[in-house]
Amino acid sequence: TDMQITLQFATGPITENLDKVEVKGFDLAVDWAPADNFTIRASVAYNDSEITEFTGTTVFDPTSFVSGPQDIIGNSLPRAPEWSSNVSANYAIPLSGGNSGSIVLGGSMSYTSDFNHTQFGNVLMTPGYTLWNANVSWYSPSGTFSINVFGRNLSNEEYVLTSFFTDAFGVLLFPGAPRTLGVQVRYNFE
Repeated sequence: TDMQITLQFATGPITENLDKVEVKGFDLAVDWAPADNFTIRASVAYNDSEITEFTGTTVFDPTSFVSGPQDIIGNSLPRAPEWSSNVSANYAIPLSGGNSGSIVLGGSMSYTSDFNHTQFGNVLMTPGYTLWNANVSWYSPSGTFSINVFGRNLSNEEYVLTSFFTDAFGVLLFPGAPRTLGVQVRYNFE
């Protein structure tokens, strides 16, 4: 009850309380080590949300061609995908018995089902997308120094991470990061 949310009105966005929201779902995570230095992690989440009661100020949908107030009862919450999942694997390879540090090979895949960005299921919606990442890291024997070569969003998936409506600029869309390749050097001071 009384969940706070930013709603669009004729004069612009305002934070209001939704009288009642119903959210059901589950979250399952598993860690598995099938062999020495090899780890697999997997998770899946299901989220079913619905606005069940709203008695606040009249809501306007700025992205709709329909003028006048809009009913949001029965709609899902913004930025709440129904399904999301992640699978990752890491394999550590000790070098020269551990005296030269270790190499860690890693990769991951994450999936997010479609979700809307407002309380309206309309054009401000991100279709489901999958992201693939990989990395190769070297760690010093003490663990204080590391070098990581990584690739994120390897398939260069195009997706909208977030968006919102402004009176001055209309709908602003913020895309997720494109394919990104990089090197990261880290030193931990003791």
